[in-house]
Amino acid sequence: MVGESLSDVTKAERTFLGMPPRVPRWLAWRRWAGRGALELVASAMLAVEGLGRRSRLRLGRVEMTADVDYSGSNDADRRLDIFRARAVSGQLPVLLYVHGGGFWAGSKASAWPIGAMLARAGFLVFSATYRRAPQHRFPAALADLAQAYAFAAAHAGELGGDLSRFVLAGESAGANLVTGLALLACSERDEPFARTVFETGVVPRVVLAASGVLEVTNARRLGERFSLGWFLRDRYEELADLYAPTDELGALTDLLDPLVAFERGPRSVRPLPAFFLTVGEWDHLKDDATRMHAACARAGVPSELRVYARQLHAFHVHLALASARRCWRDQLDFVARYGILPCSRG
Repeated sequence: MVGESLSDVTKAERTFLGMPPRVPRWLAWRRWAGRGALELVASAMLAVEGLGRRSRLRLGRVEMTADVDYSGSNDADRRLDIFRARAVSGQLPVLLYVHGGGFWAGSKASAWPIGAMLARAGFLVFSATYRRAPQHRFPAALADLAQAYAFAAAHAGELGGDLSRFVLAGESAGANLVTGLALLACSERDEPFARTVFETGVVPRVVLAASGVLEVTNARRLGERFSLGWFLRDRYEELADLYAPTDELGALTDLLDPLVAFERGPRSVRPLPAFFLTVGEWDHLKDDATRMHAACARAGVPSELRVYARQLHAFHVHLALASARRCWRDQLDFVARYGILPCSRG
């Protein structure tokens, strides 16, 4: 199989595996199996963790409106959930949350504990899902979220939201996507989806970017820098293979690799939001967060970096962990410093 001709691989098989050019069949099948195993483990962990929280949610502390079609497409992959604490008075700050999953996995269904937690903290939360790779490559996910952004901007007011206190949050691939949204909100660009965001006039005050993969096209740098086994090496190397388009990106590279855009100096016509960057000490993406923090400093963008000792990638999504709860307290305290929420959660 290793020496096979790529011409022997059928189009259907290539589509099913998300198999890019020049990747042999044996490697494509290995990556496909690895992704499936990882998704099963992650789904099981979140399901077990969520059993108690889902029962508490049903007690009525949080009101949830599920599966709202934000794009008008009637597409199940372009939906969002809305979370709002019951019995609250006054206008609420608004938060758009974007789940992670390497651009190919995850959904808003796995992010509902975070949506409920953020609603209890005082936000009106829009938690969105989007089309995923390999069937839908970049910029499909970002274009979808541009519509979710516009939906939140159009409807937050009628739900009691205050768009002058708007926050973007996401983890892993979601951190990449919310950083891209921040660039779209603050920069004039020609792409239709970019105009969708910019023309709302809504500018985020804060971006909470956790465990972000912020340079997709050079994801192989991680396999080259660290002594990784085949399983982790596959996960990093397939980021670009599955998600990045096969044709020339041109100016879109800034949105696929927002870290590189910040390192070069973002071309914004509106003030960029403050960034709170969180990452685990044992996360291979720690370098992306460190570089992003340095790039923000050079660009004059307020930012803060927190590295959590002995923690792995996206540890903060598992709310049963004390380290995850501490991470969220730190994020909410950062938001409070910008007058978006009342002071410390305690």
